[in-house]
Amino acid sequence: VSKNVSRFFGDLIEKHKFPIPFSQVSAAWLYDRFKLEIGRQSTLGYPKGKRGWEIIGDYAHKNIKGRILTNTSVQQIVIEDGIVTKIVLPGETIKLTKDDIVVCGLPPYIITKLATGLPEGLTDKLNSIDYAANICVVIGTDENLTDYYWINTIGDYPFGTIIGQNTLYGDGEFPWKVYYISTYCDKDDQQMKMSDEDLFKLYMKHIEKIFNRKIDVKWFKVNRTPVGGAIEKVGLMDKIPTNDELINLKFAGQYMTYPKERSTGETIMSGRNAVRKFMEKPKTT
Repeated sequence: VSKNVSRFFGDLIEKHKFPIPFSQVSAAWLYDRFKLEIGRQSTLGYPKGKRGWEIIGDYAHKNIKGRILTNTSVQQIVIEDGIVTKIVLPGETIKLTKDDIVVCGLPPYIITKLATGLPEGLTDKLNSIDYAANICVVIGTDENLTDYYWINTIGDYPFGTIIGQNTLYGDGEFPWKVYYISTYCDKDDQQMKMSDEDLFKLYMKHIEKIFNRKIDVKWFKVNRTPVGGAIEKVGLMDKIPTNDELINLKFAGQYMTYPKERSTGETIMSGRNAVRKFMEKPKTT
């Protein structure tokens, strides 16, 4: 394509998707994203409201054998000779054998902090996977700003997307019109350091410009995370685990979807792929 076309997509990706030069973005990922958009149908599948997510959770709860632990944390994953033998929780240690699968969906750099006994080469690979930070300002208002669910901004805006949750879930789900205003950025970006109040004011200045009106916001909440999403750049394929490295520890999560688009659906599929990888080979030491 022409330089103007490539620069158009480069600006969108550099400003709000990956905080790297467009020339470093993986062509394999970009190709899959284009393929996805070209083949996209008019109807997408989403769980309907809060109850939709509860149905999924209830189904899993009824069909998964064993305990489901919530509101707890993992303090340590102990690996010995390629096998996870212990998972240490607050006040409890779960002992495992090579026949017990552990599917780990944590961001890579957190895995290396929790797991002892990882192969050295694997540790280096996981630590080298870069993540973009994410910022999401959530606002509640009585006003309907748009009938669209998802809007991408084009131009000099501090955020990349405006997401109208009521359009997806319906007005009966919330007592307000709820909008997510979000962007990806570098971990050291100035927006990561601003106060919540200042960031809210900055975003609303541009939101009111986009919709050409003064908006009466009833409440707002700012969410920030340094691990918003893996940066799909050249060389990532050589860094992500193959899931052959360890006998009963398999990796899943958003970074494991590469080079496919990093959607919720693909991330869930990475968990299924991890289990299949565990089942396909004899579990020998």
